[in-house]
Amino acid sequence: MKLKFSAIALGISLAYATNFAMAAGGASVTQTGTANDTYVQQYDNVGSVVSINQNGTGNQVGQSGDPTSKGIVQQDSTASQVIVVQNGDYNSASAKQKNVVASTALILQDGAANAATINQKNTYNTLASIHQSGVENNGKVKQNHVVDSIADIRQTGDTNQAQATQRKAQDAFAGIAQFGVNNTGTVNQKDVVSVRASVLQNGHDNIGLVAQEHTSYSVASIVQEGRGNFAGIEQNTSRGVLANVMQSGLGNSAGILQHSANESLALVSQNGVGNTATADQIGVYQYADIYQQGRSNVASTEQRGGWNEAHIYEVGRNNKAEIKQDGAGCGYASRNVAYIAQIGANLEASITQTGSGNRAAIVQR
Repeated sequence: MKLKFSAIALGISLAYATNFAMAAGGASVTQTGTANDTYVQQYDNVGSVVSINQNGTGNQVGQSGDPTSKGIVQQDSTASQVIVVQNGDYNSASAKQKNVVASTALILQDGAANAATINQKNTYNTLASIHQSGVENNGKVKQNHVVDSIADIRQTGDTNQAQATQRKAQDAFAGIAQFGVNNTGTVNQKDVVSVRASVLQNGHDNIGLVAQEHTSYSVASIVQEGRGNFAGIEQNTSRGVLANVMQSGLGNSAGILQHSANESLALVSQNGVGNTATADQIGVYQYADIYQQGRSNVASTEQRGGWNEAHIYEVGRNNKAEIKQDGAGCGYASRNVAYIAQIGANLEASITQTGSGNRAAIVQR
């Protein structure tokens, strides 16, 4: 069965609902203002609900009379819901759910020139929501073969960009929350299974990126506050791994790479101005922990093989620390352990270890 609806409102409000003999569904549209535009389609739906409320000028949910305008489309849906509320001027929203079952897509926008897009394909019990308040924020969610997946974007401020993409996900979660101006948050998960990824940013011009491909039971999170900070996490062909970046200040940069890693953990925490940290891990049972506070400090860890543990702690300015380990251990007792702690200015330290059961520590004040 099929329902098509289009309306252009000029200072009016309009509501529409319909019932079918073989399929039950509903569509309700209320528009107040000038030149608002809505397009809704529903196919063979049972208990599906579409509710749209627009108030202002030039708001759009698709384009009336144009089925290719990416307005709300629910295809072979069962008990699915799409709710769109837009207040302000020239906001745009689109939602598409294909072979959905008990799925929900929710878009709430308040302000001007905000854009929100949700696309769910063969979903099952999935939820995608976008909440935006301000001017020229852009939120995009795309979920492909998802099962019990959740993607949530929340943005407050101006010119923030957020994109969450999950492809053949199962029990996957992607969350992006941004507050401020010109922040960019991206979560890209490919053939994921039971993974979690989140980006939380507060301030100006921060960039947070999480990329996970072919991952399983992986967790990645980025928290940034300040201005001009960058954090990137890439986990590929990894299982049972966790990566976390926390940064506050100005112009800090952090990167975590875990490839073909199993049961590994990488943590980066930075506070200050212009600090740089990287953790690169390949193998099994790797652990890296980097903490920096101050200005223009640099820290890096590179671990290969198995059963390596690296710690870097720097406080001050212009310090540099590096740890490289290639482990051949077969358990916790035979792991390599490296520790660098530096407090002061213009200090440099490096540790390189190969084999198993090695221990090294450098402390400079």
